[in-house]
Amino acid sequence: MKMALSDFDLEQLADQIVAKLNQSNGVPTIAAITMHIGELGFPAEEEEILGRMVIAKTANPTLRPNHIVMLVHGIRTNAEWQGIAVKELSPYCKRVVPIRYGFFDLISFWFPMTFLFRWVPVGKVSDELRALIANNPTAHVSVVAHSFGTYIISKVLKKHFDIRLFRLLLCGAIIPTNFDWLRLPNKPRGGLLNDIGLSDRLPVMAEISTWGYGPSGTYGFGTGEIHDNFHECGHSGFFTTEHLKSYWIPFLFGGKIVVSPANETRKQPAYGWEILRLIRPKYTFPAIAGGIWYFASPISGFLRSLF
Repeated sequence: MKMALSDFDLEQLADQIVAKLNQSNGVPTIAAITMHIGELGFPAEEEEILGRMVIAKTANPTLRPNHIVMLVHGIRTNAEWQGIAVKELSPYCKRVVPIRYGFFDLISFWFPMTFLFRWVPVGKVSDELRALIANNPTAHVSVVAHSFGTYIISKVLKKHFDIRLFRLLLCGAIIPTNFDWLRLPNKPRGGLLNDIGLSDRLPVMAEISTWGYGPSGTYGFGTGEIHDNFHECGHSGFFTTEHLKSYWIPFLFGGKIVVSPANETRKQPAYGWEILRLIRPKYTFPAIAGGIWYFASPISGFLRSLF
């Protein structure tokens, strides 16, 4: 019976293998790493995860997989989290690419008449992705997107079928929950992961107050096409070294979903948010305001007298 990788301390195992490699003569090679990991008797997919950790700990960057990860940030941010992600993810892949599309303000994010402005960052990111894929035709290209960056990526994939990703990791997502991942012809072939903050209410606020967004970063997508992983954190609580090592690295570089304990302990969202979703303020408030104006305004009284 083969052992499960989750039963072991990955860091200690990787350190032990690196120590064995350093006792040998010459630079560590893929063959040597594979041999030492194979002696442990893990399943193939788990051997791959441990192998990437060992490679990251060796002094030979040429062994890193031909995998590129693009980072796409949210609104009103200088994307400080990208620095943490670059530091933690770089040892496991060929390159980490932080993309900036400029400071996207709340007015452009919130008001429906600014749809045109939303397409500017969509165009920027789609151009960057297309160039990255064209310049690295043999590489796996994956994306990590946060908040408004998730909206951008959903529009890029839906509009540009020629852009194909390997893996996609979302966090703080504001994509509508009915987004049709199943029929997306260029759906990331290596897997999709949706990190959800149980204290994150921004996706719900975006859904109930304006158009084009959804609460997938609060409630999940609820489909077999993408794995919803709940965590005890808020909208930007994913950007810690511990979280990246525990959840992002196994998924991005091993295709392994590490299920958060919060998936079992999470509680039903507060009823107040459910009520707000039901009444949809973006529809009801303008209707109420219009009704008050129509029946109370002197001008509207004059208009009614003409008919």
